Amino acid sequence: MATVQVQPDDGSPQAAVAVGYQPPKVKCHPLDDETLSRILANDPDIAGLRFSAAQVTNADDADQVGRAISRSIHLRTLEIWGVLEDTNVFHSLFTWLAHNRSIEHIEFYRFDFSEIDIFRILAPFIEQNTNLRCIDLCSSNNVSNKIPPLISALSNLGMTSRLEKINLCRNNIGDTNAARLIKALNAMPGLHNLVELQLGENDIGRKGFEALCTLLKNPECRIRTLDLTHNCLGIENMGTLICGLAVNNSIKTLNLWSKHVTAACWHLFCIFLSSPRCSIENTTILGDLGDGSAASLGDALAVNQNMKSISIGCNEITPVGWREFSHGLGSSSALVDLKLDECNIGDAGALELFQALASNTTLNKFSLSFNQDITATGWVACFRALLGSQSALEEIKFVCNDEMDDEGANLLVNLLSKHMSTVRLLDVQHNTSITTNGWRAFTDVLLPTSKSKLKSLRIGDEDCNEIVIQINDDVILGFVTALASNNSLSEFNIGHVAISPSTLDALVTVLCNKTSIASVRNSNHTWNDFYYTSNDEAHCSDDELDSLLEMNKLEDKSEVVRRKLLMSCLLNEDTVGHVFGPMPATTLPSVVEWIGRDRLGFSAMYCLVQNIPSLLEYQDAQNSETLESPRKLRKVE
Repeated sequence: MATVQVQPDDGSPQAAVAVGYQPPKVKCHPLDDETLSRILANDPDIAGLRFSAAQVTNADDADQVGRAISRSIHLRTLEIWGVLEDTNVFHSLFTWLAHNRSIEHIEFYRFDFSEIDIFRILAPFIEQNTNLRCIDLCSSNNVSNKIPPLISALSNLGMTSRLEKINLCRNNIGDTNAARLIKALNAMPGLHNLVELQLGENDIGRKGFEALCTLLKNPECRIRTLDLTHNCLGIENMGTLICGLAVNNSIKTLNLWSKHVTAACWHLFCIFLSSPRCSIENTTILGDLGDGSAASLGDALAVNQNMKSISIGCNEITPVGWREFSHGLGSSSALVDLKLDECNIGDAGALELFQALASNTTLNKFSLSFNQDITATGWVACFRALLGSQSALEEIKFVCNDEMDDEGANLLVNLLSKHMSTVRLLDVQHNTSITTNGWRAFTDVLLPTSKSKLKSLRIGDEDCNEIVIQINDDVILGFVTALASNNSLSEFNIGHVAISPSTLDALVTVLCNKTSIASVRNSNHTWNDFYYTSNDEAHCSDDELDSLLEMNKLEDKSEVVRRKLLMSCLLNEDTVGHVFGPMPATTLPSVVEWIGRDRLGFSAMYCLVQNIPSLLEYQDAQNSETLESPRKLRKVE
């Protein structure tokens, strides 16, 4: 089979080394008869395919889908979701898939490979497809004994290999298999292209970490993202890992989530973060992080100018530890993103953090969520600490903190409206102590009198099947009033609500007030993303609302206004006559061009010509300053 050379729009090796793996920017189409026919016809617009194993129920289906995939020269992304059941029916599909040479990104999720030797079947696809950039197979069963064929395929890759990402997370492949796999990567001719390696939850132990240390020391290693979450990361293996990281300067993102790592182990890692040899920019520390480790981490943040993002969770840090950690958030810190979720922070520890943030001018993103130990009084004290601050925060997330109440909500609104004009995203979902009065207060952030230029506001429930937080029509109508005069907000999320048809109509009016041409022009043309769910299926969506939101996504707002006018006003013959009838004849050609710029305006242009027939009478139009008065227009039946 001839090799198909796809010219990626975002996947050059140079770009991958600079910014990490970038998946193909293509739309993934669902599997149906139409999509299958278009793939068989090699439709270039079908570059992505996504389907579930439940859609392929027999050998004939598998054979048909497999044949289509094998023959495609335009397919770039293939995603198949399994169901953790016997997938023997997929044998023929995978056999056909092995013939494809165009796919760049292949993804399998939740499969049971007990009866299928997946990597042995796909060996030709892996070895000979020079477009392949990503192998993603995770959360599957019976994978460990299928690793040797993958190792063999990687060993047979040529210099033309462009493999950039391997994700084998949550497959429990074991220490020995992991070590052999990593050794194969170390010897792979295209190692310099590999920028992302995800091996989380695979029971990797001493052998695997020793092999990884050797890989990290290889001058050809360009890996930027390394995921080792929930492996056997004891203090010996942590030392081995650090030994490799001290030599390597390519790793920028390192994930080490594990609830079983000891405080001594984390302390060793935090000390390494202070080293000038550390090139890590983003890391996640989830586990038994004690006060000593918190202090070491604070010291690291104070001196490490590479560290940009850190996420900490599920720890036992006391107020003393948080005070020491907060020292690292001073003026010398380069940190731009701090995530402290599920950290068991109390009032005293939280206040230490907020006082440090008040003088921090580099941090842009801050999340303090799922922390139930901060009381209502504690939240008020924290927000007061930010009054008059130098904070440059742009994204704030305070999600699922049950003790935050109306007083805290009002103080937070006051902060954003009068003091912290840099904030662009605010997420305060699922704070169950905030009442309707508290949620209503957030409308003040959107008013013209507010200094805030918020682009994204998320309130209400985070993602629930039942209504837990009461945001009623009265609250939403308050946002209707605020949105009508707001020109900055683009995303508005209110979660799971009971919303009435009249309130939906009011939201539609915010986006397109059809009272007059002037009111259409003055409608909201910025808000373009609205997320809500409802138990009432009849009121869980609105076609006109969805259409207007989609329209507002256009960057050219003059075109947004044009489309709204065409859809709402210019198909009415009385409006057409009164608006365009008195215009000078010399202006009307430009009007016709404006209306008929695309197919959307054809109906309006037809209406215009029908109601102003003299528009087509060239000589008469030349000799007359204006066309016929609207009062003389021929009535169109």
